[in-house]
Amino acid sequence: MKNIKNEEQKKPSKKKLIILTILWFFSTGTFLLLMTDFFKESPFKSSYVGFFMILFVSAFGIIKIYSNYRKSKSVL
Repeated sequence: MKNIKNEEQKKPSKKKLIILTILWFFSTGTFLLLMTDFFKESPFKSSYVGFFMILFVSAFGIIKIYSNYRKSKSVL
C-alpha cells in the first residue's frame, strides 16, 4: 500500500491545486443541489447528517492540500 511517494503527496503544484479546487466546488455544489432536490426542500434536515459529514471530510481534504502547498512554498 505504500506505493505512493511521500514527495508527491507533500508538494502539490499550483496547477493541481487549481484543478482540485474547481472539482471540489463543482462536486460540492452538485451534491447540494441533488441532495435538496434543486433547493425545493431545506438542506438542514436531520436525515442529511451523513451527507454533511461527507462534505466536511472533502472540505478537510482540500484544506490539507492547501496547507501542504503553503508548507512546500515556505521551505523554498
